[in-house]
Parts: sequence; structure tokens; C-alpha cells
Amino acid sequence: MRILHITGTLSEGGLETFLITLLPSLKQQIPGSTIDVLVLDKNKDSMADEFERSGIHVIHGKYASVRNPLNLFFLYKYIRRYDFIHAHLFPAQYFVALISLLCRKKRIFVTTEHSAWNRRREKPWLFRPVEKLVYRCYDAITAVSKAAKIALDTWAGTGRRSLVVYNGIPLRRFINATGYTKKEIGLKSEDVAVIMVARFFSPKDHLTPVRAIALLPEKYHLFYVGSGDTARCREEVNRCSVGHRVHFLGRRADIPRLAKASDIGVLASFYEGFGLSTVEIMAAGRPVIVSDIDGIREVVEGAGLLFENGNERDLAEKIRYLTEHPAVYEEVACRCEQRSLDFNIDTTVKEYTTLYTNLINGRGIK
Repeated sequence: MRILHITGTLSEGGLETFLITLLPSLKQQIPGSTIDVLVLDKNKDSMADEFERSGIHVIHGKYASVRNPLNLFFLYKYIRRYDFIHAHLFPAQYFVALISLLCRKKRIFVTTEHSAWNRRREKPWLFRPVEKLVYRCYDAITAVSKAAKIALDTWAGTGRRSLVVYNGIPLRRFINATGYTKKEIGLKSEDVAVIMVARFFSPKDHLTPVRAIALLPEKYHLFYVGSGDTARCREEVNRCSVGHRVHFLGRRADIPRLAKASDIGVLASFYEGFGLSTVEIMAAGRPVIVSDIDGIREVVEGAGLLFENGNERDLAEKIRYLTEHPAVYEEVACRCEQRSLDFNIDTTVKEYTTLYTNLINGRGIK
């Protein structure tokens, strides 16, 4: 089986982190398979070497924009060489849907819905008819959460061809990690480390945690892990006069150790499909506080705490409550670690293996 995954970028992000964990394991599970990744934006492929080292060949795009219509011709050239095509995110989903009309014979087309919301849904008069046609071109649609599936089915009428396949992480890497000491991350032993792992990119909300930290005593520190444009966030840090308590770490390869070194994990987002970094923090045995929105609410269900989206006072109060009530802290941390066990990458690999095999053998998604 020759499988091609197609995405717009291979720079740091939740999708890329997930794929670099999933695809090598999937390749081992499907005997005789070839699994490659095609990235459309030639300038946003900084993780390509990591994929290659993991045994996943990367096909680099020709153009500097994922929206360049010439990508259609580039994609068509490669899609014809594969049996199974799996598209991720807009506009790759659109391009692949169009190409499927030209070379569907003996090929299976799948896409994944990674979010419970996107800006195209703000213009239903324009995009809803288009996306009903786009998603109709796929043999199966996986959604990363129930919330993402329900939202898509309601939007595009995809109920008969969609199913939930939760993202997963290599749990042991986080459960067994040795955390940095407070001194090693520049803190005093009594300081409280709050961590948010998320690229500086919409729909993540990096401003609300800054404002929350500004409402808390001096011992509370916020660590941001992730690449992207930090200018607006740094302006907010300066406005709130918390430059000595907000730390920008950039992209890091030692997230398991940083997660263990932290006291509390936070994920603030305007909309979300899953929230992979939240599972990582939970697996490290740390309590999490996340925006009360679809997708991420489902991931922390029965375990982590929720705060009103965009409400820094609510977030600050919950951070403080956890740290000032040790018994509650331990209970929430324990629940979070237990909840993380539901998102094992091994389970995700098995579910995708079953899906791919069923589709190739003509048995559909069930």
C-alpha cells in the first residue's frame, strides 16, 4: 500500500507533532507499506529532517504559498503514484478534492477534520455549499474529537462518511520523563511554574494567560513554549509589567522535561479541535486549566479545570485555587494523568490501520 499524507506546512504545530508520532508507527503496522508526506509550502518545512530521520520521506512543494493554484498541477503529478491519499487542513483539502475527480480510479481519498470551527463558517452563504461538495469527494473523514465531528456533520452533512479517531501521544515519554528542577529553569523553590505549549498562531490565545499572571503574586511565572510571531504577546507583557515573570522559550525538543518541571498547564484558545499539548501536560502528571470551548473541553472531561474563554480573572482564580489547596491540586493532577491514558498513540495507530485496511478492501468506515 502506497500512502501519501498531504499538508500545507511542516513547521512546528500540533498537526506536525501528531504526524511525526503517528506515521512511523503506522508504517510498521501495515506490512509492505510506503508512507510519504507532501508539504505544499516550500518555505515552511523546518521539520522535514525529523520526518526523514523517522523513515518518512518528505516531498517538498514548489511554491511559497499553500494557496497558489499551481499546487493543483504539482499535486496531480504525485497523487497518481499512490493508492491512498490523506489530506490535512485547508487549502490542501480543496486541492485534493478537485484532483480526486480526475484520478479516483483505484485510489482512496481521506481527510481529517482537525478543528471544531474555522473562519470559513462565518460565511455560510459562500462556503457551506462549496464544502458540501468538497467533503463529498472523500471516501472517509476522520475527526479528532466528537465536537469536531458533530460540527462538520452539521455543517456539511458528512455523517455517513465521518468517524472520530482521537489523536494520541507516546504516553511513556511523558509519564517517565525526569523534570528539570526549579533552579534549572531559573525559579526559586517556592515559585509556581505555569506552562502553555502552543505555537503563536491563531486560534491560540496567548494574551489571556499574560493578563492572568499579572493578577497573581510575584511567585507565579508563565512559560510559553512554541515558535511564531511573539510581538503582540510581548507588547501585552510590557503593558502588564510582567516581563520578569513571563518567559518565551521558543520551540523546544524537551517538552516532557518542561512539562514535569511545571506546576500547572494552561491552554487558552478561541477554538480547538483537540489540544495535543494538553494531553502531554496531563500525561506528565500535572493539572491543566483550559478554555471552556468545544474540542478541548472534551479532552479534559472529568479531569482538568475549565475557565471562561478570554476571562483572565477566572483563569487567575483557578490557578491560585489549585496552588493554595494541595489536596485539590493532587486530586486534579491524578485525574488528569488518568485521563491522558485514553489518548495513547498505540490506540490511534490501531484505529487508522483498521480504517485504511477496511477502505482498501472495500468495507467502508465501519
